[in-house]
Amino acid sequence: MQQFTVTHQLLHSAAYLFLIAFLTFGPEGTANPVINEIFYHENRGTEPENPMTEWIELYNSSPSEIELSGWTLSQGVAFSFPSGAILPGNSYLIIAADPTTFNALHPGANTGENIFGPWIGRLRNSGETITLQDQAGDRIDRVRYADEGDWAERRRGSL
Repeated sequence: MQQFTVTHQLLHSAAYLFLIAFLTFGPEGTANPVINEIFYHENRGTEPENPMTEWIELYNSSPSEIELSGWTLSQGVAFSFPSGAILPGNSYLIIAADPTTFNALHPGANTGENIFGPWIGRLRNSGETITLQDQAGDRIDRVRYADEGDWAERRRGSL
């Protein structure tokens, strides 16, 4: 039986940011990357919302790098990792709606290799499901988020 821990919290700053922190191991004991953070609803007061500020973060808890060429994010947004995309061991990467906007808002986060995008679509503020699939189409991680309640429902692998 596989076990994992899901933790979530709402951070109040310039936006709603939901953080999902967990460690997942596959059937062979190898680590899979996980959807670690979802920034989908900025709180701009009376100003209109800018969907170009949205982003998703992946985390690799393994000490080994993971080749992401051909992997996809789907359902909430559509994104395919380019050939040669790597997620280093024990590292994070960002998939941004607009990498230029992300870099302007978070200049210290860019190492030049860990920011990907843009994607097609937009993350719904009312909640939805985001799925990470490998190049073979196998579901690696799936997160359903919402704007209220105990939203951190998560599934991994084939369902």
